[in-house]
Amino acid sequence: MPQDKHILVVDDEPGIQDFIRRNLELRAFKVSLASNGLEALALFDQANFALVILDIMIPRMDGLEVCRSHYHADRTWRRGRQNSSIGPGSR
Repeated sequence: MPQDKHILVVDDEPGIQDFIRRNLELRAFKVSLASNGLEALALFDQANFALVILDIMIPRMDGLEVCRSHYHADRTWRRGRQNSSIGPGSR
């Protein structure tokens, strides 16, 4: 079951990234890495992650701001989907 789970690890310290990545891959998880907040946000658009391991103190955009930004982007996207009409008879 873990092989279909994709995990994003966001940390600016290569040693920590490597430690977490190796341990997750040993358990058959797919792992993506980001070194800063902007990289993390870019990766959110490219994959559907089951879990994000996010350091708070990272460069370019701290972890809390990454959470806020992703939360607001996700809510806006969902709201747009709920308000759109798709299908027969839609304009």
